[in-house]
Amino acid sequence: WDPREEEEEESEEEDAEEEDEEEEDEEEDYDEAMEHLEDVDLGFGDAGALAIADAMQDNTVVKNLVIRNQAIGDEGCTALANMLEENTSITNLDLSMNHICNVGATELARMMRRNDKLQRIDLRNNLIGDFGTRKLMLGLRKNTRVANRKLKLRSNRVNVNQIFIKREVNLKLGFSKTRTLIEKSRAKMAIKNL
Repeated sequence: WDPREEEEEESEEEDAEEEDEEEEDEEEDYDEAMEHLEDVDLGFGDAGALAIADAMQDNTVVKNLVIRNQAIGDEGCTALANMLEENTSITNLDLSMNHICNVGATELARMMRRNDKLQRIDLRNNLIGDFGTRKLMLGLRKNTRVANRKLKLRSNRVNVNQIFIKREVNLKLGFSKTRTLIEKSRAKMAIKNL
């Protein structure tokens, strides 16, 4: 029996326990950091969106996905919409300042009918026209979470007077029946800035 061997074994066990604790702490830090995946600088448009969609398929941690100004078009938007049909942990999606057109907007509308966890979608400063906006409004009718929260469409290619009927405006703006007429009239004025 050698007491030094016993001390070495105890020391090795303690080191292993410390390493396990450090790994657990690192995993917790990673999970906490990943809760808000924002301002992802992909720099390569649809290909980057496809990569993010693939990586986020089984995500259960990220809540806010912000991919602004990355030249994402309809192909990348479609991949993200497909991912969001299955992914229910993301509650906020920001795809503002990209190149999303009617096809991408239509795919997002299709996704909104199936995903009841998403609460906010920011599509400002894209290339969405009347057709895509109409599809998004129909998607809002099916998804009360987004309808009661927020869908941002300002600075797209939308002719507001042709798109919105009163009910769709109320859905778009998330009015509840308890809101005052003053709030509604202010919001209707704001919609002219879409």
